[in-house]
This record gives sequence, structure tokens and C-alpha cells, in this order.
Amino acid sequence: MGGRRPAGQRATRRTITFMADPARRKRADGERRREKIIQAAADLMAQRGFAGTAVDEIGEAAGITGSGVYRHFGTKGDVWQAVMERSLTQRAERVAAIVDAPVAPGETLARLVDDMVEAVLDNRGLAGALWQSLRHLGGEGNSVLDRWHRLLLEEFVHALTQLEPTLSDAEARLRVDAVYGLVLSAAEYDSGVERERLRAILNRMGMAALTC
Repeated sequence: MGGRRPAGQRATRRTITFMADPARRKRADGERRREKIIQAAADLMAQRGFAGTAVDEIGEAAGITGSGVYRHFGTKGDVWQAVMERSLTQRAERVAAIVDAPVAPGETLARLVDDMVEAVLDNRGLAGALWQSLRHLGGEGNSVLDRWHRLLLEEFVHALTQLEPTLSDAEARLRVDAVYGLVLSAAEYDSGVERERLRAILNRMGMAALTC
């Protein structure tokens, strides 16, 4: 009799077709290896920053040779750009969830500040590298950072002007930029203050700078 092939048989056939296609299998293997490199680089750079992380170390952490990294990325800067792109995407998702939540503007602002503080304290090496080490990259790397900065800046400014409707756009942006410098300083300087205490301090200082 005719009819549709059972689902399990169709799935098996697709699997066999995939396995029999060397080009597709090679692409999939390459994508997995590339993701391992990006994750290894993100982990190492979170601890050591851009300048303190060597390509050979990234390769070793990813389970390949240092030269193997160059099969997927032209330069160390290209690896860093991929790390930034991933960080940008994750950050955008968190910020979107915060600004979409049905809460008062003051609470939105407080959550945005806390998210920034948490991101810096959880990834001091990456945060410090974002702020300092991009001078080692070309224009493309800086454009990624610019996108990240503009994304957060606009959401901060919107929440702040919702809280203070008479505030000029120029002053709102000045206050937000001040908070950037304040929070990111925690990535550059180890004060020795316990993490949760430091988080609370940075949150209070950030909100004070925004609502001064």
C-alpha cells in the first residue's frame, strides 16, 4: 500500500544522507570546532584580557593546536571580534528582557545598572579588554564595541528620560557615560572588596550618578 513513510524511517534516512555527504559533515565539524575556539577564547580572555591571552593557549584550551585556530580565524583580533559578537548578542537579549518587563522606569533603570555591574564583575578580563585592549584591533573590532555601547546607551537614556521627563538628551547621555566609566573601573582595578559588597556599592553609585 502507498502512504507516508514512518517518521522514524524518514529520520534514519536523513541521518544516513547527512553521514554520506562528506561536505556537510566537514562543515558541521568546522562549525563545532569554531564554537569551541570562541568559547575557549572567551573563558581565557575573561581571566586574562585580550593582550594576556595567546593564540596557542586558545588552541590548547579548545583541544587543537595553536596553528589550528588560524584555519578558522585569520588573526587573534578576528577571534576577539567573534567573542565580542557573542557577548553583544547575549547582552542584547538580557537588556531586551529588562526593558520589556512591565515595571516602573526607576526599576528598569536599577535593573539595567545591576545587569551592567554583574556583567563586569563576572567577566572582569573581558570587560577590561573591551574598554582598553580594542586599540590593538582595526576599525571592524571597534565598530562591534560601538554597537554594544549604542545599544546600552539608548536603553539607559530612554529609561532615564522616562523617569525624569524634563531632562535634556545631552544631560541624560552625559550621566549614562559617567556610569559606564564608574562601573567599568571595577574591571581595571581590584579593590579587594568582597564581590557582593562591591556589587551593592557600584549599584548605589550608579543610580546616584544617573539621578543626581
